[in-house]
This record gives sequence, C-alpha cells and structure tokens, in this order.
Amino acid sequence: MKKLILLLFFLLLLSDHLLAADVQINEDELFSEENTVIELNSNQHTTVNETLNRKDLAISGDITSAFSYSKMDKSLYSIVTSTKSLRPYMVGDFFLDARLKDGYKAFGSFELKYDAALDEKNSREKQATLSTKELFADFNFNRNLYLRAGKQVLSWGQCYLWNPTDMINVENKSFVHKLESREGTYGIKGHIPFGTAVNIYGFANMEDADEGGDVAGAGKFEFLVHSTEMAFSVWGKREFNPVYGYDISGRLLGIDIKGELSYSHGSNKEKLVNENGLLSAKIDDGKDIYKASINLGRDFDFGEKANRLNVSVEMFYNGDGYSDNPLEERTLYLYEDRVFDINGTQINLPAGDMRTYLFGHGLYEANYFSKYYAALFITLREFITSDMALTLNTISNIEHQSYILSSGLSYKNINNLTAGLSINRYLGDKDGEYRVGGKSYDILVTTGIVF
Repeated sequence: MKKLILLLFFLLLLSDHLLAADVQINEDELFSEENTVIELNSNQHTTVNETLNRKDLAISGDITSAFSYSKMDKSLYSIVTSTKSLRPYMVGDFFLDARLKDGYKAFGSFELKYDAALDEKNSREKQATLSTKELFADFNFNRNLYLRAGKQVLSWGQCYLWNPTDMINVENKSFVHKLESREGTYGIKGHIPFGTAVNIYGFANMEDADEGGDVAGAGKFEFLVHSTEMAFSVWGKREFNPVYGYDISGRLLGIDIKGELSYSHGSNKEKLVNENGLLSAKIDDGKDIYKASINLGRDFDFGEKANRLNVSVEMFYNGDGYSDNPLEERTLYLYEDRVFDINGTQINLPAGDMRTYLFGHGLYEANYFSKYYAALFITLREFITSDMALTLNTISNIEHQSYILSSGLSYKNINNLTAGLSINRYLGDKDGEYRVGGKSYDILVTTGIVF
C-alpha cells in the first residue's frame, strides 16, 4: 500500500511539472488515431472535401510462414495440456478498407491461420481457421459526432503493456511476440471532438450481450493542458463494480512519460478461494482495488544517427493480484467445481492442487497474476542494415522472482519481404509465473511478404 501511495504522489507531482513545462510535444503521436479534428483554412477545406468525397477501395495484407520450437520441462502441466515442442504454421492477415463520401468508411481485418502440426483430436487432420479480427463502419453527423459500429480494437489507455484503465478490449497486450492480431470487441464507439483541446469518447460494449442489461458502457473525457494530455474515464456494467480511471501523457526533461490509474470498490474477476480445504472461484466485493502503471521512455542518438535507440521502462501495480503464490502450493484440496476444460476436452477431477484448479478453470491471466511487475523495452533501429531492427526486452514478476528475457530481429526490405527471429528465455523459480508452464526457452523464425 505504501508503494501505491508513493506512485500516486509521483503521478500528481508529475502532472504539476508537466503542466508547467514549456516543452514541445509531438501531437501527431498523442493523437495518432483519426479521432483528432484540426482547424483548417478554406484552401485546405477544398482539398480535404475532394478527398473525403472520393470513393476508394484498398486491399492489403501480409502472409507469414513461421516455425517455432519450445524446450519444455517434463512438468505435469505440459503433459496434461499436450503442449507441442515443434510447431510449423502460417498466418495471413487481409485488410479491406473502403472509403466513401463525406468521411464514411468500412474496414475489415480477417486472419487465416494454418497449423501444419498434427491435430491428434481430429484424426490427424491439420488445423485451418479463418477469423474476423475487426469489422466496422465509420460514419459521422456533420463532422461533429463520429461513430464507429462493429467489431474493433480500441486504443484505451496510455501505457505500452499494462492498461489498468482499459476494461473494454477482450484481449490484453502480449509481452511475447505473436503473429496473431488482437481480437476486437463488438460495440459502438462515439467521439465528439472540440478542436484538439478536448475530446469526449463513449463506447457501448455489446460483446456477449444477450439482452439490453448486459451491455457495458464506458466514457472518457480527454483534454490538453499546455502540452500535456490527460483523461478521466469510467466503466460500468450491470452486476459489476464500476471502474474509474485517470491517465496522463507528456514529456519532461526529454523523457516521454505516460501513466494510468484505476479504482473500483470490489473486484470484477473471479479469484481462487480456499474455504476450509475446499477450492472455489469467487469475486471479492469487499475491498478497494487500485491499479497503476507508469512508462518512462526516451529516444537516444546512436552511431551518429538521431533517435536511433529507444529505451522505455514500465512498472505495474495490480491491487487485484495474489499477494502469495498459489502456483507453488502442493497440498491436495477438494474442488467445488469438478469439471475442467483442457484443450477442449472436459474431464472430472474431484480433488487436486491449487495450480490445477487455476489453469483448469481459466483463472490465470498472464502478467496480471501478482501485484508487482516491471518491464524493460529496448529497440535499436537500422541494426546492421537500414532494413533491420533489434529488440531486447525483459519482464519480471517481482514477487515470484520470475522473468522472461526476449530478443528479436526484424527485417523488411523495399520489396516488402519480411523475416524475423525471436528468442525467449524463461528464468527464475520453477514455481514462478513464467516457469510454471514448463517452458525453458522458445524460438520463433518467420519469413513473409507484405502486399
């Protein structure tokens, strides 16, 4: 709790310094979405109107062939889940972007995935899946109210990895590099801009809604003070505890600073509960839940090239995380819910340890399991050649003393050919978050084309 108070004090103190600092902010970065409305002169209006009233259909995408290898320990978890050490597969992402008159548009993101590994459950058939990641339509009313309806991935929160103010997206950001795109959420987003100084956002989340009362709602009031962007937000849903948020983004002494804070009275997710030797999953409605993240980043000149090296550090406090480590518990308990879904197969287990109950009932969420986390991200652009980039990242579950060291090379030439290499090393206590799955290291090699 003391660390949280210090973090809150730092954010408040930081906001005062950011507001007072007369520094230059890259507003293109702050308002990277199409949501920002800019004041134009009459000549610019003519050009913009001609562009907005022109119909256009663009088709693009990428196809990537991948080969991954994982070194697995002989743990019970890896045996039960039948985790494969070798996996060849392909991922293709296809984008349709239709631009209509008056700023209307439609967008679709579709992903085709082919897994060349044998599927033992389906008589040695290969796995090929087609999924819709995003599919939405944009329209506006006299350019004063902008609406986006459909399945979409929202930008909600400022930090790079942890977004405690984001209660909307169905899939959190991943630390480990993955080829698959993030899954979108179905709903309607509204945006009312007031120049570049003030923006009001709202979102009606209809994902998994069977009736009107199941629709979740979120709102955000975003504003600029000098060169600092701040926002207050709220999220609510029937039979859930409302979540209130605050985020800030600015620059101080050449350092890009982003922070988020959320609060709710009571949790909104089930956690493992031990009641006299009986394990169950329940939501704790009786305590205040604080979550906070902060990201400090800066570009550096390297090798006589400006802004070639980027370094950022991010820290996360999760008030809804476990203060102990149930993954290391070996005691046998009775299970309240004895039906487990493991790789699509339902099995009945009357008793077992805490680890089995957590994974078997989907109570584990990567990078949100404990209370204290930290991550470091390093990117070196134009590594060896101008078409290559090097990344060196690490993440730590501080309480478990569990770590992932990740290194990667990415290449893309002028012909839109791509290649990549990613190596992840899992370190620390074998009962810690990042080792409990049985992985020692994994390697991902990719080649592809962008069109």
